[in-house]
Order: sequence, then C-alpha cells, then structure tokens
Amino acid sequence: MAKLFGWVLGVVLVLGACGLLLDDEVSSDPGLVQETAGSGINASGSNEIDKCLALVADKPGDTQFVEAYGWKIVCTLAGDPDLGDSGDTVTLAYANFENQTIYLDATVVDYSIIAHEAAHALEDIALTDELRLEAALALGEADWNEADSYWSTPAEMFAESRMGCLGYEVDTDFKSMSCSTIDAIIAKSEFSTEIDTLEKTAK
Repeated sequence: MAKLFGWVLGVVLVLGACGLLLDDEVSSDPGLVQETAGSGINASGSNEIDKCLALVADKPGDTQFVEAYGWKIVCTLAGDPDLGDSGDTVTLAYANFENQTIYLDATVVDYSIIAHEAAHALEDIALTDELRLEAALALGEADWNEADSYWSTPAEMFAESRMGCLGYEVDTDFKSMSCSTIDAIIAKSEFSTEIDTLEKTAK
C-alpha cells in the first residue's frame, strides 16, 4: 500500500512539474505576452514615436536654431493634453512658449509641421513685440495673434509662410506672407545672421 501511494505521489509530482514547464514556456512567448498585455498598441505607438524622432533629427526648417536657444521638441501621441488645453485630437502640433517646447502628434507629423512649429519658436526667440506689431500693421491687422480667422492671423501666416519659403509644402488654407516680407522682418532681428547661417531646408 505504501509503495502504491508513493508511486501515485510520484506521478502527481511529475505531472505537476510538466504543467509548470509548459506554463512557463507559453508565458515566455513574446507574441503571447504582447497580445495578452495589450502592448501591441504600445509597440505601434512606439514605432510612430521613433519615426517622429527620426524626422526631428533631420533638423527641418529652423529646428537647429531654436534648439540652440533651449527649445525642446517632443514627439507624443494624439490626445496628449500637451498638444492643447483640451487635449483634442485635431491639434497636429503645438509650440508652448511658456516652457519652450514643441509638441508633435507622432501619428501625423511630417517635415512641414515641424518646420511650421519651429518658425513659431523662432518668432518667440528672435522677434520683439515691436517687430511683431510692425509686421501685423503692415498686413492690415492690429494684433500679431488675432485676426478675423485663425488662417489669417499674422503669427500663423508667418509660421506657415516661413516654412514655405524654406522649401516645404504649405497648407493653402493659410493666408500667405511673402518671402521678402519675412526676410525683412528677420533682417531687423539681432539674430538675423545666425538664423540665415543655421537655416536648413532638408525634406
């Protein structure tokens, strides 16, 4: 009887050990772990972030200049509150003047978007309030940041047209500012020589 009990116990222990080995083998399969943990979504997001970072690394537009003056560029995903006050998914990018950071929606970012936001950062660094007002008045607007529509705001016209003058594709919804006007504005800045030296039009 004792022998039979010992034999049964041995079988149970062996079967239990096999079960543990099989369970460990299944859980160590990266594909299964990703699927059950839901990290497939994170992996996809990570790929988008990597692509975004690769675009930023090419220093489109005035990126090199603004980074030299302490601006940071962050790649994030749609819905991140840093893309706007409400964290809406419509915002493609956002230049935050308070913390000198450009936030990019990695799911839609391209060279033009980066160059547009870099132009906003350039404005923050290089243009005085007097230069902004002078430019706004020349465009028939009383304020650099206000107009009848978002698309005709001098600040947005400057950013979109600046990147267009550097060779990037513009959104035709924006009212345009001539390259000669932009050059004239920048020429009055104390940073004009450095901006001209560091500008890059990689696409």
